[in-house]
Amino acid sequence: MIDITTHIPVIKNIRTAGKERTIKISGQDIWVGMNHHLRSKISKELKKFFYDAIKECQVLDDKDYPIGISIDIYDVIQSSADIDNFEHIYRKCLHDALAGNIEFVKDENGKFSSDKENYISIIKDDNLNYVRQMVTTFYPIENHDDSQMIIKLYKL
Repeated sequence: MIDITTHIPVIKNIRTAGKERTIKISGQDIWVGMNHHLRSKISKELKKFFYDAIKECQVLDDKDYPIGISIDIYDVIQSSADIDNFEHIYRKCLHDALAGNIEFVKDENGKFSSDKENYISIIKDDNLNYVRQMVTTFYPIENHDDSQMIIKLYKL
């Protein structure tokens, strides 16, 4: 909307315009009641976050499979959430990031596939032929500023 007299755009959402928007990620929220567009946006941003952290890692060879993945999460306990609600979305997005499934492109037949040109796979795929173990351990800490996530890939 534009002010007729000044020809300056009028901001309708003055309480939120220009402010950072954040959301606490919870597995329960992902499964129950979250708008599918918001869920998709959160997943895509998490995949990009993980990919930026792992993109310099060595690509695994055929001899390196099958693998296991462990995630050690160091964070403040903020609620009575159980471990699977807490780590489910991180695990899913990490697997997709490792497999290069971040963004998708449409081919001439209208079929979507992973954009492997811009997102190189660290692992061939995240299916059971390649990833056979997933372990998540939560370590409570006192200060949220000290939060960290340690990811390890290992040969089984």
